[in-house]
Amino acid sequence: MAFRRFANSLATRLIGISIATVALGLVMRMTLLPLVVRGSLQDVVMGQQVTLANYVAEDIDAKVRARRTLLERVAIELPPALLAQPEALQAWLAQRQTLAPLFSHGFIVVRPDGHGAWADFPPRPRQRTSPFHEAEWFKRLAQQPGFVMARPWVSEASGATELLMAVPVQDPRGRLLAVLAGVTELDAPGFLDQLQRP
Repeated sequence: MAFRRFANSLATRLIGISIATVALGLVMRMTLLPLVVRGSLQDVVMGQQVTLANYVAEDIDAKVRARRTLLERVAIELPPALLAQPEALQAWLAQRQTLAPLFSHGFIVVRPDGHGAWADFPPRPRQRTSPFHEAEWFKRLAQQPGFVMARPWVSEASGATELLMAVPVQDPRGRLLAVLAGVTELDAPGFLDQLQRP
């Protein structure tokens, strides 16, 4: 009789409801907390990946812009009279490469028709007779003179993956005199070598 009275008392019912509420709260926390934590962790990781991707993109953009600026400056400075003097032009390119070695594989001065090069530094076999006019980047530059960048390719001479950037060399009337190209190895120090490392 005393037990029945105790079980039916208001205090017992309140204690039971409190215990049930705490138990329900614990179950809900254990069920929902991992989902919330997982979602927050995914947000943090995604935020870090976006930040890292933006940093890498800005770094690559800055390095490409520096090379473009160098090419444009060298193209403006190139004396047109040197186009008829391959040896002197090669020596002139060597000086520019020494002063600003942003292109690890140097410079090429391509003929305006794309049938070979007038000079290159450092000299490469068969470069003077290469069919540049067949390359997609040369066709783009010939149609609309301006800065172009070729798709990376594996060089037969060095076996390395290279990237070519080029600008037109023009006279004051805008006539194409030559094409100045710079070639760099993708994993050359100071270019994309950081991305190549594990």
